[in-house]
Amino acid sequence: MVPRNAFLFLWIALVLSYSAQSQGRETIIKEVDSLNCHFHDDDANKTFENLYSRLKKSQSVSYAHGLLDTYNDLMWIYGRQQNLDSVLYYSSKYEAIETINPNKRHRISYLMDKGNVFLYFLGHNNEGLDIYSEAYKLAAEEDDLIKSKIRANLAVGYIQKGQYDKGITMLKQSLNDSTSIGERYKHVQLSHLALAYQYKKKPEKSTPILHKMLAYGKKHQDIQMELYSTHLLAHDYFLTGNYQKAIDSGLSVRKKLIANGFNRFMAANSEYLADSYNAIGDAKQAIYYLEDAINTTDNLADIPRYYKSLGEFYKNSGSLMSAIHSYEKREAIIDSLRALEKKKFTGLYDTKIKYINQTQETQRVLLEKDILSEKNGRQKLYIISLSIGLSCLLMIIVSFLIYKKYHKSKKTVVALKQKEKEVLKNHIKVREDELSALLIAQTKSMEELTTIEHNLCSAIRHNDANDIIAVKESLSHYIASQGNYDIFSERIGSQYPGIVHQLKKEHPKLSTNEIKHCLLLKLRLSLKESAQLLNVSISTVKMTRNRAKAKMNLPEELSLKEYLDQIVNEEILV
Repeated sequence: MVPRNAFLFLWIALVLSYSAQSQGRETIIKEVDSLNCHFHDDDANKTFENLYSRLKKSQSVSYAHGLLDTYNDLMWIYGRQQNLDSVLYYSSKYEAIETINPNKRHRISYLMDKGNVFLYFLGHNNEGLDIYSEAYKLAAEEDDLIKSKIRANLAVGYIQKGQYDKGITMLKQSLNDSTSIGERYKHVQLSHLALAYQYKKKPEKSTPILHKMLAYGKKHQDIQMELYSTHLLAHDYFLTGNYQKAIDSGLSVRKKLIANGFNRFMAANSEYLADSYNAIGDAKQAIYYLEDAINTTDNLADIPRYYKSLGEFYKNSGSLMSAIHSYEKREAIIDSLRALEKKKFTGLYDTKIKYINQTQETQRVLLEKDILSEKNGRQKLYIISLSIGLSCLLMIIVSFLIYKKYHKSKKTVVALKQKEKEVLKNHIKVREDELSALLIAQTKSMEELTTIEHNLCSAIRHNDANDIIAVKESLSHYIASQGNYDIFSERIGSQYPGIVHQLKKEHPKLSTNEIKHCLLLKLRLSLKESAQLLNVSISTVKMTRNRAKAKMNLPEELSLKEYLDQIVNEEILV
């Protein structure tokens, strides 16, 4: 009892421990998922605190989905900070987890974020286009909104790369899906289309688009859309030669950008103002706004262009040394960007190689797993086939034994039926013989009675005393002959063939009278019936039976009648 209780207690403890661990893991996973929404754009420390807390908790319970989301968010945050090393580090971390836990929709989302990082934050068009191309191939069976967003970003990449016509074609194709992409996102794509026309110096095509965007921004009180469309319209005024209007519009937009904290467009606004002031010959203001563009831009790829323009502005103003200094800075920044580009390419392709190696290793593990599963399947099939074969063999053996036993039993039954037929046949023959014997005895009795009747009638008619006495003696003789032992022996022998012989053989000490009493007992005659039949007293019959039993040496508990029945049964069986 004690060991059984101890085992039960241990089992309950294990179940409770496992349940507690499962509940604890589910609680941590819920906490990780709840941290997804807690981002603070105005507080970088708070954002990183949430991200690293989510990372630590995900690692503690091996929560793959939490790890993937965290690595993706860290890649995005460091991308905004233009920290290439951290972007590549967390990108490789993501892809290492993703190869073990593949998910098509998650990978498409990751590639879109990574493409945005390289295209918009890091300014690497080629890598951004490669990443978006991979995402577009994966999204072939996804909904139109995802495909439209990817196509729009691909178009932006081509525009920034200088392939304006290709970008315009893709944007127009994406805008045809306006029913699926939504009205605001449609106007975001229109802004890219307008920018592409401006790069091609076609303000006649960009201006209607920008007025449409401006109307949408005012209608929906979308201040960002309103300011961006006004910002681009100022450049359209420059492209059409209306420089003063471009300056007035640019300064108006600048005030609103500063008031609303939209620093994202400040560098481009400064560049447009510098170009406009340079166009009207105000080199001082042109230099001022271009230096502001250099100081406020977050896109390193734009700085060499700014310094080139700045050098030209200084040269036009007669400040040759400043122009040379600007050109030197331009060359230094280009060299720095090339070194950074080289480092970026090295890190990027190291990451790609690592990802390819990880993918190959995963494929190898999966292949080995498939091979092992196939081997296990074959072994299982072999075991099942062997089990079925053994079961069939066992069934055949059992069936054979059952058939053999049945066949033997059938023979035994046939033999028993044959024996039964023979016994029945013998019994019928015995009955027939008995009937014949009774008929013969009855005929003899009738003949004797007829003779006695005839003699009696003759004696009465002649009134002869001697004849009457003779008739009386004949009648007494007849009566005595009816109880004759030979008749009993004949009838008992016909009913139970061989019983007299059996009694004499087994018990030679029995007298003829004792055998007679045994036969009467076998015929189930009572003491009284036997006494009347033999013209003796009941006590004489009882005493004779006891004497016969004693001579047979029968046990006290076995009656003479039971013993006689056994003799008859054995005789029948034999």
